[in-house]
Amino acid sequence: MTHAASVLTHTPAAPAVPRPAGRPRTRPTARVVGQAHVVPAPMHQQDLWDRHFSTVFADHPFAEKVWRSAGIVTRHGAVNPAVEDISHWTTGDRMRRYHEEALPLGLRAVERALADAGLPAAEVGLFAVVSCTGYGTPGLDIRISEQLGMSPQVQRLVVGHMGCYAAIPGLGAVSDYVAARQKPAVMLCLELTSLHPQPPSATLLSGKATEGDLEQLVAHAIFADAAAAVVLVPEGHHPLAPAGLAAVPPSGGAAPTPARGRGLEVVDVSACTDWST
Repeated sequence: MTHAASVLTHTPAAPAVPRPAGRPRTRPTARVVGQAHVVPAPMHQQDLWDRHFSTVFADHPFAEKVWRSAGIVTRHGAVNPAVEDISHWTTGDRMRRYHEEALPLGLRAVERALADAGLPAAEVGLFAVVSCTGYGTPGLDIRISEQLGMSPQVQRLVVGHMGCYAAIPGLGAVSDYVAARQKPAVMLCLELTSLHPQPPSATLLSGKATEGDLEQLVAHAIFADAAAAVVLVPEGHHPLAPAGLAAVPPSGGAAPTPARGRGLEVVDVSACTDWST
């Protein structure tokens, strides 16, 4: 099944003009005012083929053509299959490695996004984590919120196993929270696809690839690992001064810049599912 989703955003060309009295906004909205991403070590596409996947798919007639068609030169991965073959690992082994690798990546991404927004972690009202490549309890939502000093009252949301489009419904849920509760929120998307190579099927070893073998080849040819975080605040929210900058004293100078006119306004989120595929 294929699922397409999109998010509509708007960046004003100039500071917004205050609305005349008697013309309130039809509904509150949220703005993306901070963002950051972190990646693990680099891997080279050709090296991955030469040292690993060319061996796995040695007898397949067009596997190399599929691999090269990805058009990727360098990618990033927590596990480099050319150095460490984990295709025979158990799910438990993969999940333990997920938390070892994902926690520092996610922690840095959220920390940098909050710094970019000038928002203290203690002000976050909702922390959402989106991932389809790892799970566990306690999860990243608990570990990261604790280590960054978020409030014990912070709400947490985990969006799991929806696939590569999950950032869009995740953003929809987070932006709805910000608009409805008028509190800031953070969304972290983190995927470690390099943890999920599968062992060659018996059919592949006999010289014929199954549909699943080809799907795995395509997946590992185009997907890689990363953590990305965004910070959303209500329209008109006044962020504090970024770390390292002195706050403007109330008695003088300009007031902190409100969210209106900053970043990207989340106008709406839409989705369309093709049930025929």
